[in-house]
Amino acid sequence: MASENTLPNHAVILQYHHVSSKTPRSTSISVERFAQHMEYLASNDYQIKSLDEVITALRSKQPNKQMLPDKTVVITFDDAYQSMYKNAYPLLKEKGWPFTVFVNSTQTHRNRRIYLGWERLKEMAQNGATIANHTPDHGHMLRKRTVDGQLETKEQWLGRIEQEVTAMQAEIIEHTGTDARYFAYPYGEANTDIRNLITKLGFVGLGQHSGPIGEYSDFSFLPRFPMSGVYSSLKPMRTKLQTLPFPISEQYLHEPIVAHAELQPQLTLKLDKGHYRLGELACYASEHGRITAKVSKPTVPSPTLENGAADLMSGGEHTTSKATNSVGESVGTSVNSSAQKTPFRLVEVRSDKPIITGRSRYNCTAPHVTERRYYWFSAFWYRMAKGEQWIKE
Repeated sequence: MASENTLPNHAVILQYHHVSSKTPRSTSISVERFAQHMEYLASNDYQIKSLDEVITALRSKQPNKQMLPDKTVVITFDDAYQSMYKNAYPLLKEKGWPFTVFVNSTQTHRNRRIYLGWERLKEMAQNGATIANHTPDHGHMLRKRTVDGQLETKEQWLGRIEQEVTAMQAEIIEHTGTDARYFAYPYGEANTDIRNLITKLGFVGLGQHSGPIGEYSDFSFLPRFPMSGVYSSLKPMRTKLQTLPFPISEQYLHEPIVAHAELQPQLTLKLDKGHYRLGELACYASEHGRITAKVSKPTVPSPTLENGAADLMSGGEHTTSKATNSVGESVGTSVNSSAQKTPFRLVEVRSDKPIITGRSRYNCTAPHVTERRYYWFSAFWYRMAKGEQWIKE
């Protein structure tokens, strides 16, 4: 086992939907497979903690704060399905494990054969569950609506979203007596405007792109590992539970919603020093496999420039990481608010082929320096269809 000082403060969040074999496969895990997941966690000494406990620990600024245990896991469910209450809740209650349910109010009142009502949500809240916000109607938050024949302005669109999220939170408070400030984006879709709004409203935001979380994570858009459908197999779950978060101090130029003509968007990351083997960095794009990643060694940025600007403007050597090439361990320096120089690495990731239309991801991994486990980061993309249209779903 690695010594504690080689591991970042971290946790893994698991995302489930239906727990049934009779529901849509893409968002379902069988009762038997879910039980296997829980048994694996229990028999391998994973510590199941509440979302609130984990987020509080990771965001703490106390100098002598307590680190989370290495094997910390958070369990979440989206949409408040009846199958979750029937087939997952009894097992979680028996084990005394906390969990989070992200709920939509419109759906909880629409069809009680499928969605849970408030009486059962309140019951679970009294027995270890956190009931959290998932919008009133599970709509696509990024898509503006037409009102009286006119497309919403940006101000109207964000104002409507704010009203919906606020109303949903008020409903949770009314029916459960709890006020957990966690928000799951429907379909895992969010852009900078939406993320900024969710932060302004006092929420921690969660997506459904894969990866562990840590102190460097963007708390407006935390990753979770989907555990349904093709992602429910136990073997890859074991690997994901062991992943570690990269120390990403900044992300540049990553507005995730891109035009149809933007075929190969670039992701640029600033990595602080960590216990990862950057020479074995590997990045992948949805449906395309291995893609190009570059690590640069920029010059010392000027303290007169705004934070991050000099990093991108500076020159430096680039080494391409692909298939069998090494990216090396290039190190640069940045200037923080106290004008102290700290080591960092810039990583540029770009798909070699046009990314698919609709939702996709870039996933990057690198092995730990001594342990058989991987650092993992995932970036969400949404490429518009022809005519800058949203994909019909």
